[in-house]
Amino acid sequence: AEGLPRPFCMVLWPFLLADTPTPPRGHLLKVQGLEKYPNLGVIEECTGSKCPGSVEVTDNGRTLRITGNSRVYLVEDASGNIEWQDLKYVRLPLLGSSLAFSADISGIKCNCNAAMYLVALPEPQNDNSCYCDITYGMCGSPCVELDLLESNVEVIQTTVH
Repeated sequence: AEGLPRPFCMVLWPFLLADTPTPPRGHLLKVQGLEKYPNLGVIEECTGSKCPGSVEVTDNGRTLRITGNSRVYLVEDASGNIEWQDLKYVRLPLLGSSLAFSADISGIKCNCNAAMYLVALPEPQNDNSCYCDITYGMCGSPCVELDLLESNVEVIQTTVH
């Protein structure tokens, strides 16, 4: 409805954002409660030499491992050839629901940040340049952000902003 905030989307962001948009790469996942999306997965934003690291799905689609400098978005269809403008972010129906996840942060040293957050993100444009944060909004206005996890081996923080 007009005037209501967009539902939250899930974003996982270890370390830093790349400065150059790259083509998205999909990884299929199986998430309990989201079975209505047969090609559910994450889209890896940062690939190539500017953002060393990797995104790996194991355990028959049930485990997501992110290393290095890669940001991923939960999308309805992560199969086939993917273009940013064709993606549909999964809107998590959290009202009256619960969300559970586990994260191994034992390898995240000081001066690094492993993060999982939810944002009311607009649908993607022709590239991945529409970053969404409460403090500033590229491609429009600021949007609500719920940080579920910002952490390393020394500290864990959650916040709404």
